[in-house]
Amino acid sequence: MTQANASPTAPYFYFATAESLTADPPQDVALSNLSNVAHLWVLEIDNTLNAVPVYVKFWDMGSAVVTVGSTPPTMQFTAPPSTKQTYSFAGPGPALSTDPALNEFSWACDIMAGTTDGGSPVAAVAVRMLFQQVP
Repeated sequence: MTQANASPTAPYFYFATAESLTADPPQDVALSNLSNVAHLWVLEIDNTLNAVPVYVKFWDMGSAVVTVGSTPPTMQFTAPPSTKQTYSFAGPGPALSTDPALNEFSWACDIMAGTTDGGSPVAAVAVRMLFQQVP
């Protein structure tokens, strides 16, 4: 489980970091009790140590029901080989979690897009995100 830490200066904003996100198993990101609806604001994928592109995949469900390679991701973002890619959104970005009853969403890093399970990258991929829980 990836721990999300509250921003000390921005209410309802949280940081989550995975220093080496892998394809399998996907990791859950826990949401607080404030709200179980969350939106992405910034995503940084550090793929500087790999010679292949990587895909960070998100599922609007807990990892217990996710099978990398067959469960279609809710969304995915890519980082080309040997780069650090940052995605930012001018307002609340794509929904990470839309189910008010669910207290988590899942993420994983794969070397193949979509529902293909290409496996984990050879070297560590650090992934950081800033997300907002809707109050």
